[in-house]
Amino acid sequence: MTRFEEFVRDEYARGRSVHALTTLTGRSARSIGRVLQAGGDSMRGIGEQGGGVVVGFGDARSLRLSKREELATLLHACRAHAQLSGRVAGERAGMSQSKVSKLENSRIVPKVSDVLRLVEGYQVSGEVKERALRLAEQVAEEERRREAVLNRTESRAQAQVARAEQAAEVIKVYAATAVPALPAENTRTRSVHVVVPEGVARCPRQGNRIRTSDGGKVQFGVLPFASLEAGADTGFRVLDDRMVVVELLSGSVVITDREDVRSHVAYFDRMHDLARVGREMWELMGWNCA
Repeated sequence: MTRFEEFVRDEYARGRSVHALTTLTGRSARSIGRVLQAGGDSMRGIGEQGGGVVVGFGDARSLRLSKREELATLLHACRAHAQLSGRVAGERAGMSQSKVSKLENSRIVPKVSDVLRLVEGYQVSGEVKERALRLAEQVAEEERRREAVLNRTESRAQAQVARAEQAAEVIKVYAATAVPALPAENTRTRSVHVVVPEGVARCPRQGNRIRTSDGGKVQFGVLPFASLEAGADTGFRVLDDRMVVVELLSGSVVITDREDVRSHVAYFDRMHDLARVGREMWELMGWNCA
């Protein structure tokens, strides 16, 4: 028996809960449960007492866990008390072992119906079942409120970016994956500087957009394969050196913090210095300059 295993079994026998032991040791609840089960220790029920110390799920409240973490810990404790593996628990509840694990580790938002099937499979007391379902409903409500806030925030951010783009006089764009949409002619924009990696520029469709758009207030630059510094994986645009809009698959991130904006401006300027512009760009790409 290792010192860790000895410590876990001794402290559990003195009344420490599984959750309290995870806090003390930094190990997962699953690891603690495995030690106890391997040692033949009888798992206490939720809320039972041992050695004069209240054990079980009461510790979650004292540690100020979120409702989602609280529910995840409760589900793991219920399964451990039922002495079921994740696979068996999943089979009883009609879900995969992976989903059981994700619910117990708070990696996904639980549905009330999922929690109901799990606790019924664990054959917990009515009090514990009621508590688990109440937590599941609270988590679901918190998630609905969070999504509503995100949607409102996204709408406000889009409007903010649209206004800033229309008012911007100088726009700097690092186009990591594709040539972006360019400002309309009737905007206040005086100049647009776009840096594109050579790999993007050599895509026929993207290269054609560069050839037809380069010139006037729009200046393209191509960052050669042999450039001294690799480009960023994510594209962004800088509006008048006051706002940065970072493009992600799930949407856009708006940055207005001065230090963060300055770091993006500095990065763009380095990329622009390395890029080939004007005739040098056309020669690099083998385009007809006539």
